[in-house]
Amino acid sequence: MGVPLADRVVEVIADLGEDANPRYRYGSGCIVRARTVLTAAHVVLGAQRVSVRRPDKVLRPALVDPRFVSGDDGPDLALVEIDDETVDLAAIELAAVDRSSPIAQPVEHCHAVGYPWFGETPSPKMARDTVDAYGFIPVLSKLKGGLLSIQVSNAPRPLPRGKVALVKSQWQGMSGAPVVADGYLIGVVSEHAPREGSSTITAVPLSLLERDPAHPLWGPGVGNASEWWARLGVSGLDGLRHLPAPSEPKAEPSAGLDAQAVPRPRHPAARGRKSRLLVVEDQIMDDLSKVLDSEFDVVPVTSIEEWNQVRDSLDVDGALIDRHLKADAADSRGTTVIAEYLRKYTEIPAALMSVAPPPSYFAQKDLRAKYRLLEVVQKGTDGKLNETELVSAARALVGTSEKARRTRLELWVESDLFHVEEDYAYNPRQGAARLRRCQRQAENLLRKLKNMPIAGAEQAVRAFHDEFGPRASAATP
Repeated sequence: MGVPLADRVVEVIADLGEDANPRYRYGSGCIVRARTVLTAAHVVLGAQRVSVRRPDKVLRPALVDPRFVSGDDGPDLALVEIDDETVDLAAIELAAVDRSSPIAQPVEHCHAVGYPWFGETPSPKMARDTVDAYGFIPVLSKLKGGLLSIQVSNAPRPLPRGKVALVKSQWQGMSGAPVVADGYLIGVVSEHAPREGSSTITAVPLSLLERDPAHPLWGPGVGNASEWWARLGVSGLDGLRHLPAPSEPKAEPSAGLDAQAVPRPRHPAARGRKSRLLVVEDQIMDDLSKVLDSEFDVVPVTSIEEWNQVRDSLDVDGALIDRHLKADAADSRGTTVIAEYLRKYTEIPAALMSVAPPPSYFAQKDLRAKYRLLEVVQKGTDGKLNETELVSAARALVGTSEKARRTRLELWVESDLFHVEEDYAYNPRQGAARLRRCQRQAENLLRKLKNMPIAGAEQAVRAFHDEFGPRASAATP
């Protein structure tokens, strides 16, 4: 059995000297092999002395070799050595994120474990406690600079607004926290790096230790990469496992609405059977099936693992998705993983279910546009299922009337516009012209949709989506 991750996570305390104010800088780290600790370079840079504390709260001195503290141009990584021979852990396995897969599956079940400020009062005599931020890594985020973006679905305290760096918040101290998935160390948290939104944490992957000729903007790496790899216990990049583990996809995500790679919803009458409805629910699937079975052919999914097995072969007309995929109010992977996948890679309409969605969910246009949600439905009241509302939402998803189809087309346009506006907010220098063009076309299209023949409306929305949808956005520099 391997070394528990809990035994590897350490608090890193850098003493900047008596004249410094503040004197101490706090961070996190991970014992990767024997007594070697991986942390963020800016945590220990300029320190006169460095100490670490494991969960046993014993303060131990650590030795810093400048050759293993990356400079300004290199990745924000550093190795320090615990000056205590009683510490001797087996090597942790290392991994690199595969960002070249044709299906771009996310890295699931990620943990960023560290010692933020809110875990304890900052003082070298006071011990902070650990915090585990749990989520997943969308592998195509932050491609420009080579960093990783962890989409946090469960955190013990809200993350700061998207424009605020962690170092300027109560999450200060998370720099250097190990990012681990399936037992493999991927990299460390960097507080100073830009973030993509209020639910994200930025991480520096180990793979940036070496320059990638195919991605010069990812940085120069370190000059003594072979020495770093030796201390980390591997021969080089070839010694890192690639995550997520490769699978055999049955279909590549569609490049446009009319592509055939991902099955498209078809009218039930054309198939001679009931509408097929994907139902994602972790606790009351039997109850939901009893309500829906008489009118719909239910395709049940009860966990993220089941979703991963069926998502590449979906053949459904609509999706009812539970907001939570486990008994945890902070979990929202039904939205952030499944609804987001359907939005980006299929044309399957979706509605969100929740036992008790926040009141703002019912009126929040941005939420619906972000995940292309046709409706937000409360599953039950007073301990009973809202059968009428659930069936009504399901019918809206698969309805073949012109009114139902126009409603879904309007949502397509609003969702694509929302994401173009989001792209512009993160990169205003490059997206202004595209944003203006998208806003102008969306305004004209939404005004005309109500009166256009339905076939022409569908064709116009497809053309709009091909120009401004997720795949078009990913291809735009």
